[in-house]
Amino acid sequence: MANSANTNKKLGKILLILSEKDLKICQAEDRKKEIANKKVSLTKEYNELKIQLDEKSAAYNQLKTQQEAEEKKVKEEQDRIVERRKQLVDLGGAKVAKIMEREVEIATKAMQILETATLEAMQAADAAKSVVDELAVKVAELNKIITEDFPKMDEEDLALTKTLKNLRAEKDKLFMELDPRLQTLYKRVNARYPATPVALANKNSCRVCYRALPQQTFNQIMAGYYLIQCPGCSRILVYGEE
Repeated sequence: MANSANTNKKLGKILLILSEKDLKICQAEDRKKEIANKKVSLTKEYNELKIQLDEKSAAYNQLKTQQEAEEKKVKEEQDRIVERRKQLVDLGGAKVAKIMEREVEIATKAMQILETATLEAMQAADAAKSVVDELAVKVAELNKIITEDFPKMDEEDLALTKTLKNLRAEKDKLFMELDPRLQTLYKRVNARYPATPVALANKNSCRVCYRALPQQTFNQIMAGYYLIQCPGCSRILVYGEE
């Protein structure tokens, strides 16, 4: 009886430790996925912002070129007006002066239109520059994160890979200590609950789903019978303190 009790106690410990290993395995696997997803997300965001920055920079350069062209037209028109006024003074004569004055008036109106176009081009260029500057800051920030954090993520991922290898080896060794029936049951429950296939039974209930257990069932669990599953969540029940 003593040997049987010791064996049952040992099996209970193995089941609890196996469940703990599975929990740590799931946590490590989840963290590896989290790292991979974060790298993919950051890389995607960086590439999308970089494309936007390139497009907006090209648009800004085009607007800037347009602005410079409009400014050049205004300067040329200003010079033309100055020249017409100079000719007006040099030529003299009422008739000629009237013609030249009319030309200056027309040129002045044309220059006002050009100045309006120049102002609009300048405002559009300034707005585009603001967008470019904002995108450039975001791209620089993301590039810094990628440059600084990716090596740390890779290092953590490598450590997690080693941890998983050790945990799986330890789990496999413990698993072989179970009898075939218990192995089959553990595999089946573990497929449903990868992180928590085993639940403590205490205070006449499952301490995971808190389903009340019949007294006879609870007595069997306390006696060390390890093929009993919770009627609520179907986890393998092991007696123990919380």
